[in-house]
Amino acid sequence: MSKDLSFRRGVTRRGFLTVAVSAIVAGVVAGVGAYYAGTLTAPAEVTKEVTKTIERTTTTTVTKTITETVATTPTTPTTPVTPTTPTAPIPSAIKIGYIHQFVGVAASEGLHEYPIVKAFVDEINKQGGVYLKDYGRKLPIQMVVYDGESDVARNIELVTKAITEDKVCFVHSGGTPDQNIAHHTVCEKYGIPNICEYPLEIFIGEGKARAQYWKYSWVGSFFSIPSMMEGYFEVFESFVKRGLVSRKVGYLLEDNPDGHWWYDSTKSKYEALGYEVVFPGFFPTGTKDFTGIISVLKDKRVEILHINTSITDFPTFWRQSIAMGYKPKLAIGGRYMGSLDDALAIGPGDTPLGLMTELWSWPIPGCPGTDWIWETYPKVTNLHMGFGVACQISTWQFLIKALEEAGSVDPEKINEAIEKVLAGPARRSRVISEREKKIIAYHESG
Repeated sequence: MSKDLSFRRGVTRRGFLTVAVSAIVAGVVAGVGAYYAGTLTAPAEVTKEVTKTIERTTTTTVTKTITETVATTPTTPTTPVTPTTPTAPIPSAIKIGYIHQFVGVAASEGLHEYPIVKAFVDEINKQGGVYLKDYGRKLPIQMVVYDGESDVARNIELVTKAITEDKVCFVHSGGTPDQNIAHHTVCEKYGIPNICEYPLEIFIGEGKARAQYWKYSWVGSFFSIPSMMEGYFEVFESFVKRGLVSRKVGYLLEDNPDGHWWYDSTKSKYEALGYEVVFPGFFPTGTKDFTGIISVLKDKRVEILHINTSITDFPTFWRQSIAMGYKPKLAIGGRYMGSLDDALAIGPGDTPLGLMTELWSWPIPGCPGTDWIWETYPKVTNLHMGFGVACQISTWQFLIKALEEAGSVDPEKINEAIEKVLAGPARRSRVISEREKKIIAYHESG
């Protein structure tokens, strides 16, 4: 130890005295061994020699040697402290970007689907949100909604904003395939997981492994066109076997990735089942004159119409078909009809066997399920249940489970968790089992 020996005192009216003290302390503190043995010994005495230099204003220097005995107290050994890694700040919410189309050719889908998604998020938040183990608590979902206005360039701009400015940790896409592909492309650039409901083949291409390009892109319902077609064929065959319709199928397909994949993936399968296929060509979105396509379908007496168009284009086609005297016995497909309300709004011209669309859902335990969807949807929209509605909720149910698995809002952890929830650990290549195909087929057949 050291003892403060510095001092100041007055000398004369004109002068002053300063004392500078330097101390050299030598000694060894005893008793450490006794401390660790559990017995504390009396403090050892340490001899300390202190040299004082007193400087006066008269420039006379006096040197004094003082010998003092100072008792020291042993210090308690300290336990080394291991540095801790600073914990990440707890976010106030799970920020998810919801990008859909509320104006333009794809607006009907967005207007049909957003209300039930919002109701689902509200329901989850009523329960406190989603438990994330990294933070040891539940966090609410903050859904940031964007309107892509059915324009690809606008969608790209908004996805970029959602990621770079609004700092979302995940993006849920809605709209046409070309708009969704734009979303996925931007998300791949920034490493943000993105999910939509369109068939997997549209994004990966036949024979192209998913991991080769779409690392952060996912299909929520994880259905595929070949599996969906099993459901379509089952419906067609049930009518053919009863003699209600012939084996002649025609296409009404938009000139976009969705339309091309439907044609490329189904034509050979129709032919293998003995169907005569009539293809009048693709048409661009927003077409106002369908007379050329209708003439081909009418001349070939097509009775089964396979449709994949926007909801805004089909009414134009249908009214022109009725005016030209063409009416297929059966029409089936996705996207072209959002719900019964859309069919009723089209006008006269009921088909003998009906206009059919797809409804599918994969309920996940612990989340609001199919019964909740059927009860809630009419309340929040005043509409009948329709295409894409239940599938949106299946996607959000799946997302909740992925977030719980990730336990974090970190995009990389969420992306890894999606893979685990979707396909199981360490399975990048997803192979759909025969049982899954059959389940999907029944769902896709409506």
